[in-house]
Amino acid sequence: MNRRSVLKAGLASSLLPLIGFNGIAKALDFESKVKLTAIVSDTRFAASNSFGSHAKTLGVPLLVSNGDITKVWLKHLDPIWKQGSAFVMGLTTQEQLFCLERLAWDRGMKVLMRIEHNAVGEGRIAHSIIAPPRLIEKTTLAVQNEHFWPTDLGVLLSSCSSSLLSGSCFSRQVMSKGCLNEQLVTWVIAPSTRSA
Repeated sequence: MNRRSVLKAGLASSLLPLIGFNGIAKALDFESKVKLTAIVSDTRFAASNSFGSHAKTLGVPLLVSNGDITKVWLKHLDPIWKQGSAFVMGLTTQEQLFCLERLAWDRGMKVLMRIEHNAVGEGRIAHSIIAPPRLIEKTTLAVQNEHFWPTDLGVLLSSCSSSLLSGSCFSRQVMSKGCLNEQLVTWVIAPSTRSA
């Protein structure tokens, strides 16, 4: 422990009543960001393409499928999941996530959060969020944007701290305006045992 650490700790503890722990953690960079390994999208769906569109700006590989997830799994996901420390997010169909979730289990990975997107008619989408509480609050805001919710979700999930993905999951349903031709799901798969 050095003098700088002691001063930071003293400053943090004296400011705690004023700005709370989250403000101090952000100010002192206590929360580590998730290191995203890849983004998965399905070229058949505009929402999925929008979700993956910012992968290039992040410098994160975009893994695309056209419905058959087998090539993405064999060529990309299985090799990185064998290493055991990969965070992968996607916006795909339920069937694709079902396959990936089962294959991920064999590599010690699990789905940390999911948001099911279903058209309910009259230009409305039901977003069923299953995530840790702090992430539910942020995703609720992201899905409210009628035209840009896929991109907003992609930006949120690619830049969130690991603490947002930690803890027990809860569920919430959020309605928004928008059109969707297929039931889709946004998800994050990561190591099942990891330090938050």
